[in-house]
Amino acid sequence: MFIVFEGIEGSGKTTLSDRVTARLRGLGHRVCHAREAGALASPVAERIRSLVREVRPLALCETSEFLLHAAREAQSVEEIVRPALARGDWVVADRFVYSRLALARERGELDPAALWPVLQLASAGLSPDLVVFVDVEPSIASARRRCGRLAAGKGGDPGHEGQAGAGLPCRVRRCLYRLAQADPDRWLVFDNTWASLDEAEEAIVRSVLSRAEGQPAPALPRSRGPAGLPGPADVPRDERAVRRCLLAAVDAVASREPPLAAWLVRGLSGADVDERRLRLALKAPAVVAHGLAGLGGAGPMALRHALKAVVPDEVARSLTGLWGDEALGLRRELEDRAPRAVARSLAGVLAPQAMAVRAELAPRAPAEVLEGLSGVATDEAWELRRALSSSAPLEALARSLAGLDSQEAWALRESLLAGAPLAVVESLAGLASPHAFELRRRFLPRAPRAVLDTLAGLEGDEAFALREAAGERMREAVESAAGLGSERAWTLRERLLAVWPASVVRSLSGLAHAARGRELLFRVLERASGDLEVLREAAWVLDDASAPERPLSRTG
Repeated sequence: MFIVFEGIEGSGKTTLSDRVTARLRGLGHRVCHAREAGALASPVAERIRSLVREVRPLALCETSEFLLHAAREAQSVEEIVRPALARGDWVVADRFVYSRLALARERGELDPAALWPVLQLASAGLSPDLVVFVDVEPSIASARRRCGRLAAGKGGDPGHEGQAGAGLPCRVRRCLYRLAQADPDRWLVFDNTWASLDEAEEAIVRSVLSRAEGQPAPALPRSRGPAGLPGPADVPRDERAVRRCLLAAVDAVASREPPLAAWLVRGLSGADVDERRLRLALKAPAVVAHGLAGLGGAGPMALRHALKAVVPDEVARSLTGLWGDEALGLRRELEDRAPRAVARSLAGVLAPQAMAVRAELAPRAPAEVLEGLSGVATDEAWELRRALSSSAPLEALARSLAGLDSQEAWALRESLLAGAPLAVVESLAGLASPHAFELRRRFLPRAPRAVLDTLAGLEGDEAFALREAAGERMREAVESAAGLGSERAWTLRERLLAVWPASVVRSLSGLAHAARGRELLFRVLERASGDLEVLREAAWVLDDASAPERPLSRTG
C-alpha cells in the first residue's frame, strides 16, 4: 500500500506522516517511509533537495526548479518506493508529485498542461493508493512555522517558499483541494487546523486501515476552533469587543499551544496583553520577545529585561526602531551575547551614539553592521560601508542601501546586481525614482514579494500599477498600501476584500478610526466572522497606543 501525505508548509504533514508510520509499524506492518523525520531516504534525492535550497535567491529559474524537484521524485520512486512495494512493504511519502504540480502552477505560473507529463514520467506511472491531504488554515500554518523557526533560533525567517509571498500557501491549498475533489476515492481531506496530534493520528490510522481492508474510509472529523471567535450572530461592533474577542481566543489557544498564543498578540500594547505575555514567557520566550518589536513603554521594556538572558537575539531584534537611553543601555548589555542582532537593530538610527556602537561591533559582525546602516546616509555611514565592503557578503552591502537614492548608492547597487539581486531589490524600499521602478518592473515576475514590500507608503501611478497587476495573487499588494488614503488605495482595498480580507484590514493602519476606515474594518469583520487572522489584524490596527511607531512588517 502506497500512502502519500500532502499539504502546505506548516500543515503538520511531516509530523503526522512520521507518527502514522510509527503507529502502523507498532501494529505489525512493514512500513518504509520515503522521507522520515524530514530527511529523504534516497541520498541522491536529498542532495537534489539541498541544491534547490542552497542556490542563491533568484539564481534558479522556475522551470529549472520544477525539473529538479521532478528529478528528486523520480530518484525517490526508483530507489526507494518501487523496491519497497515490490518487497510487499507499505510505503509512506511526505509529499509527492501533487505538491510539485501545485507549487509549479502557483509559484512559477508554469503551464499545467506541460507539467503533468513530466510528473507522470518522474513517478513512472505510479499512483498512491491513498492521499491524505492535511489541511490547515494558511495563516495558522504560517504562524506555527514561524514560531518553530523562532524557537530554533532562526529569527523568524520565512524560508525558501516564503520568498514567493504570503499568498502562495493559499493558492497551493486551493490547488490541492481541486485535486482532492477530482479524485475523492483516492484523496482524504483532514482538517488539522485545531486538532490535537493524538486525535489526528488516530483518525488517519483508522482511515488507512479501512482502506487497506478494502472498506470505505470513515469520515474524518473537523477540528473545532478556539473559544472566543465570533460567529455570524455576534460579530464585534466596537474596539473593545474586537479586543475582548481576540484575547478570549488567545487564552483558549494558550492552554494548548503557547507559542501560537504569543504570536497572536505580537505588536499589541497594553497591560492586558503584557500580562498574557508574562504568562507565556517561560513556554515561548523567543516568540514573546519577537512580538515586542518596535514597542516602547514600561511593560515591553520590563519583559525585554526579563527575557534578555534567555533569548538575547530576539530581545535585541525587538529594539529595531527604538532609541533612547533605556534602549541604548539594553543594547550595550546585549553586545557580547547578541552582537549581530544588536547591529541589525540599529537600522535607520541616526544618533551619534549609534555610530559608536556600530564601530565597536564591526569587527565581530560586519554583515549585520552593514544591514543596520539601512536608511543612514551620513558621511560616517558611507565610510563604514566602504571599510566593511570587502569583509561582508554582497547581500549585506546591498541591504545597507535601503531607502538611499543618491548617485553613490545607485552606482553600488549596479555593481551588486549580478551577485545579490534579491537584496538589491529589497534596498528599493520607499524609493520613487524612475530607476527604482524600472528595477521593480524587471524583477516583479521573479521576486514579487520583495518588489511589493518595497512599495510600502508609496503613492503614484507606477506604484499602484504594480499593486494592481499582482493583487489577486499577492496579498503584499494591498499590505503595501498600509496607511494610504488616496481613492486608488480605497479602490484596491475594495477590489481585494474577498481575496485577502486580513490584509485589507492590516492596510487600514492609521486609518481605522476615521469613518471610512472604521466602516470598512467592521464590514470585513462581518463578512469574515470566525476568521482568527482577520480578528487579530483588526485588534492590531485599532491599537492606538503603538500605532504611530510600530513597524508595518509581516513579522509584526
